[in-house]
Amino acid sequence: MGENCNHHKLLKILKEIVVVIVLSSIILIPFLTNGIVLKYLQKLTGTSCAFLDPQLFHGDENQWLRSAKYFKLFYIDKAINSKEWEQYDSYDQPPVGKYIIGLALVITGQGDKIKELQGISKWNFDHDYNWNVAHGAVPPPQLLNFVRLTMALIGVLTCLLIYYIGRKTFSMKTGIIASLLLAYNPLMVAYSRRAMTDCPLLLFLTINVVLIMFFYQAFLRQKSFNVFVFAILIGINTALAAGTKLNGGLTMIIFIIFCILMVITIAIQYKISERSHADKIKMHRGIKIITSSFLLSIFIAGVVFVGMNPYLYRQPLKRTIKLIEHRMSVVHNQQKYNPKATLTSLNEKFSSVIKRTLLPGNYVILGSIFKIPIDFGLFILGLFILLYLEIKHYIKNCMISSKSVVILWFIITFLGIIIWIPLDWDRYYLPIIPCIVMMVGYSIDKIIVNGWSLLTKKKIVSGY
Repeated sequence: MGENCNHHKLLKILKEIVVVIVLSSIILIPFLTNGIVLKYLQKLTGTSCAFLDPQLFHGDENQWLRSAKYFKLFYIDKAINSKEWEQYDSYDQPPVGKYIIGLALVITGQGDKIKELQGISKWNFDHDYNWNVAHGAVPPPQLLNFVRLTMALIGVLTCLLIYYIGRKTFSMKTGIIASLLLAYNPLMVAYSRRAMTDCPLLLFLTINVVLIMFFYQAFLRQKSFNVFVFAILIGINTALAAGTKLNGGLTMIIFIIFCILMVITIAIQYKISERSHADKIKMHRGIKIITSSFLLSIFIAGVVFVGMNPYLYRQPLKRTIKLIEHRMSVVHNQQKYNPKATLTSLNEKFSSVIKRTLLPGNYVILGSIFKIPIDFGLFILGLFILLYLEIKHYIKNCMISSKSVVILWFIITFLGIIIWIPLDWDRYYLPIIPCIVMMVGYSIDKIIVNGWSLLTKKKIVSGY
């Protein structure tokens, strides 16, 4: 009996390994048609079709590559008192994305060329690509390609995490479909093939969902030590997300609201159930653990966020506020110089988010059939089924499941982007895409399963 059980477990592990290897191979295709591997793919296929063409250079890549010097300052030179931390390029954006780019160059043996990047002229957005090339604003192709390759690998890792979330929460089929939809989403591919920090931010946002799921599982199993460990990891991940871009602070909002939901659920149990005194003590202890966990997580996030950025050392709170005010000022100026792309009212923002992320002609894959937007329909269907099943689970068990983590992830990400998004710029929609592909994948999975079930029933009735 034990041997059969072990054999079954081994087969399950082997199946998982095979699925991940095959899935990774398929996911790699759109991401690695870039940079240093591009020429080999073109030679192999004997084509130069648009799908294999190098990603067009974005002016922001110029700024991010030049900012790699902060990795050298912080980790190699350990020059935390350098005057360069007081310069505009230091506080214009948080440092984690700069560190990732610098680390990528060091790991690939290009660390000695970080200084060379300082000789590149700043990108002038008032002029076209050719003008900037003529004025020395395009970085050396080799350095650019190494960083782009790093972002591509981060994109692949994000897709595999989406597979894990889908598999853990729903099924293996949902995970596979969702990860493939994300890997071949045009917006995801574009920003995973650029030397920018939108893809690392998305990775940290996705890691946050996984960590919250682990946190909740540890709580349900009453493993207090593990609960605090995952709370600490969530705090560190939040610091990394907000340290990449300030809107990465959304990670902590999701965690705090999930903790509040857990406390409310336990409090309702306490009120409506007739339990022993010992059970009620356990419930009070659970609330204390949850409260302590998110307070610990917030503290760790703050310490790590400040610790990674020497600009904040002298006056952590005051300078953090200054960072936020500076970004608000930058956004205001961007709106001023890009009036056609500016989104002001909530109605405009909501319409733009729905149009760009769910309707054909923008950042979706499946398009439409008979003028019906497939992605939009499947997203709504999946979300409706998910909400229905979670409400049904709560009524039956008086307890939320890990599906609530996914639901909160969707709701807070959508609301956060809609409230915040200042301009109709493609990269601002990227955090929403994983939420959409997850629901679309879930819907497709449900349709396949239910369709097959109906088909087999009909065959049985017919006698086949």
